[in-house]
Amino acid sequence: MSSSRGHSTDDTSLTSEGPSYRRLFALVRPYAGALAVASVIVVGISGVTLVAPRLAGHVLDAALIERNVDSLDKIVLLLLGLFAVRGLLRYIQIYLVHSSGARLLASLRGQLLDHLLCLSPTFFAERHTGELVSRISSDI
Repeated sequence: MSSSRGHSTDDTSLTSEGPSYRRLFALVRPYAGALAVASVIVVGISGVTLVAPRLAGHVLDAALIERNVDSLDKIVLLLLGLFAVRGLLRYIQIYLVHSSGARLLASLRGQLLDHLLCLSPTFFAERHTGELVSRISSDI
């Protein structure tokens, strides 16, 4: 069953009692792909972070022990490239997580609005406006 705003209300109905993992996973399901990619990127960032000290060791070896300038230049460029890749991966990961979170919040707010629009006028007559506004703004 879909509401007038296009939000699904079957598994994530606001009328359900209490928190449940089933409802949470139903809310996150549309964003699971982006969150999975972000998780894989975190592993990639960790790998890049682990490789950097090893390359830094090669830089020191090339500069101090071998005195090989060509090797030193290549390793330093590789190290800089590694940091650039790490920064790019971090940017993509942050973007995916934040955009998924923002879309999830927008979806929740849409569901809440749909639910509020379906309530009877007596619900609103029995509650103070400030109480409703406070609950809506602080809960989501």
